[in-house]
Amino acid sequence: MDVTDIRSLEDAIEKAGSTRGYTLNLEFVDRDGPDVFTVAADVSLWPTAGNLVGGVRTLAHEIHHLLGLEDRYDYIESHAGNARLRMAARLRWFHEQMGRADDPQRHQSLMGSGNLLLDEDVCRVAGLDLAACATARQAGRNQNLVTGPGGVVEQMEARHRRRLRERIIESAE
Repeated sequence: MDVTDIRSLEDAIEKAGSTRGYTLNLEFVDRDGPDVFTVAADVSLWPTAGNLVGGVRTLAHEIHHLLGLEDRYDYIESHAGNARLRMAARLRWFHEQMGRADDPQRHQSLMGSGNLLLDEDVCRVAGLDLAACATARQAGRNQNLVTGPGGVVEQMEARHRRRLRERIIESAE
């Protein structure tokens, strides 16, 4: 995989790194400047926020490090099966994990072993108060479930129209 291959994944990375109410807008450019992250693409090295290589999910994960999110996965669990990880690095990850609290959402979050950006992730990227932001996002989802496309109101209206049509047909017969 080279830079051209990574660039060709731009749309897929955006989709993997987006969720309802949050869109990752990625644009690869050939120049440095304000609002530009300068990173490497060296396939001989591990994927990191400074070395964008790997698959779509990995790239979306690493790009979100550039946007300020931290890993949510368990370092010990994640690196346990990696026979190529040197002892010094293994000890560093072990030490790092010992200072972290368990994250019950690590299996859902893109920043863990999941494939979704959670409300907390989105709120952190936006730099908003986590509790207020997450509450607002949940309220928005609830409102959308009620009044949005395919929501409860639309379903009730469709059911009402169906019943009304059935009554009209019955009365016509």
